Amino acid sequence: MNLDAGNVANERAPSSTPLKILYGVQATGQGHISRARAMAAALASHNVQVTWLFSGRSKDRLFDMAPFGEFQHRRGLTFVTEGGRLQIGKTVRHNNIVTFINDVRTLAVDEYDLIVTDYEPVVAWAARLKGREVIGIGHQYAFGANTPVAGAN
Repeated sequence: MNLDAGNVANERAPSSTPLKILYGVQATGQGHISRARAMAAALASHNVQVTWLFSGRSKDRLFDMAPFGEFQHRRGLTFVTEGGRLQIGKTVRHNNIVTFINDVRTLAVDEYDLIVTDYEPVVAWAARLKGREVIGIGHQYAFGANTPVAGAN
């Protein structure tokens, strides 16, 4: 399937069946959640059925989640910072890699027509391990092997 967002719906057979989207959101801070709220509002006017999955923050610490309806939650991965600085040791101790791997291995992705991740690792890795393509939303995805760097332009 061509993952150009404008063509995804066009490549499906004409149907009144909604496009099924799995949309993972990194919930460590508020930036990704704020973008997801805007996306939820934009998608509400289309023939889509979105399953929202949030990770990176405990479920009881999420707020203003009404736009997402009955969303899914996984522990995921997160960073521990203090005074604006990454605390590598605390980050390693805080994350539970066994739970993360189990969440990735057990997440069902086959039923979805489209998989999106906003820097959310459970959805991204589950799709990758099951051979599914994923649309990544976030500026981090703009950086790769062919990214221009200062002095090399």
